[in-house]
Amino acid sequence: MRVFLVSHCAAAPVTGGPPSEAGDLERCLSDDGRLQAAAICRQLGGAPLDAIYAGPSLPARATAAVIAKELAIEASSSEDAAAHAAAAAAVLDAAALAAIQEQAWAEIEALKEQHPPEARLVLVSDAAAIRAIVCRALSLDLADAGRFEIAPASVSLLEFRGQRTLIAALNHVCHLDRLA
Repeated sequence: MRVFLVSHCAAAPVTGGPPSEAGDLERCLSDDGRLQAAAICRQLGGAPLDAIYAGPSLPARATAAVIAKELAIEASSSEDAAAHAAAAAAVLDAAALAAIQEQAWAEIEALKEQHPPEARLVLVSDAAAIRAIVCRALSLDLADAGRFEIAPASVSLLEFRGQRTLIAALNHVCHLDRLA
């Protein structure tokens, strides 16, 4: 199974309360964020995708909604408010990051059960969650999560091959070069 880990795109300032429906999510991204999402679509659009999943934060859900709309795939999202609150914190303590890692890895394990080995999935989330997932995949201590960058709108790739997990790409941002 291939899992593309997408760090959410640039968010817009929150005004007017939370979005009332899925189509309203796009307003959660800034103009730059919408351009970043379009660039991600071009990057991911070369091969068929089986599903798109979003973390609970509004920017993650908005990024997933834009990608799903562009690639004509339905997006699913996590509604775990506790995980969202932890991921949104300005400074994550070790316990919060461990909780994010535990939940995110459990969701990946569930997806591995739900999808065939040849599935190609997109998971859109916050950088903290992606760092935690990468640390788990590499058997790194969470204290090492700050040793690598996860940029906004970046794409990383996990490949699950039986019991083995491979990081095939980390913090890929070449698709954003045309935006600069």
